[in-house]
Amino acid sequence: MIWAAAWLYAATSDSKYENYFSNYNSGLQTMFSWDNKQSGYQVLLAKLFDDDQYKNSVQNYAEHMLNSETKTPKGLIWLQQWGPNRYAANAAFLLLQAAEILEEQKYADLGMDQLRV
Repeated sequence: MIWAAAWLYAATSDSKYENYFSNYNSGLQTMFSWDNKQSGYQVLLAKLFDDDQYKNSVQNYAEHMLNSETKTPKGLIWLQQWGPNRYAANAAFLLLQAAEILEEQKYADLGMDQLRV
């Protein structure tokens, strides 16, 4: 619901969609996929609002990917055995967005590295 509400707010600037943000979960979720949009809406909300809560969530995600997530010997972020490249590509997209939001080149570098591995 938050994912949809954030996109509707981005498209319309209608404040009624902000009610969904009160249910915002800032916990760390690393897998951005068809059935889990938490990392995506954290990035989107950070882009829409100049709010430290949202930016901190994005930074926690990016730092986790940079420093704590499992990687292959060549550096591919390894979130799941089945279809690992799709998760690495999703992480790359979110890391590039995080780099823009937080103005941190190290996140862009890791994102681009995922596309090169």
